[in-house]
Amino acid sequence: MFLLPLWAQAFPEMCFVHVVRDGRDMAYSLRGRQAGSLFDSFFCENGESLPDDLLKAQFWQRANLELYEKGTIYLKERYSLAKIEDFMDEGSRYQAGRTLLQALGMGDVLQTVEFRKALTVFSTNLGEVNPGEIYGKWKEQPAVEIQKLENEIIRGLRIFGYPLSRSSN
Repeated sequence: MFLLPLWAQAFPEMCFVHVVRDGRDMAYSLRGRQAGSLFDSFFCENGESLPDDLLKAQFWQRANLELYEKGTIYLKERYSLAKIEDFMDEGSRYQAGRTLLQALGMGDVLQTVEFRKALTVFSTNLGEVNPGEIYGKWKEQPAVEIQKLENEIIRGLRIFGYPLSRSSN
């Protein structure tokens, strides 16, 4: 994210796809270890005093909003946003792939036999992944915790199109 303005200047025709994951999942991810060291260094004067889930959620929001803002400023229509969950959901996978290819200026590929074959392979491989094991873990948390977490990152959830839980509506 820090290099996006430099890349935009060095590669004036580049397209950039920002793939984002639900911040609530990031907060409860076991792999979110980067938040402790990076968040405190770049974004917050007292990050270490926050609970781990809130620290990771704030890191998610600040990092992704900064990338979003830089992308829309420096790249304008060459910046695209994709939610990883859309690629995991069988009902939205094809449309997510179409949108991604169009954003990359590869819309003509959609009509080829090779694309259809690749999409079939892609879908088959994704079908072997159980999204429930990776995505949506936040839904297993107590409603009061989810509400507290959502209140911390509500701006990012809304900008990136993630619906709030019923407890936060």
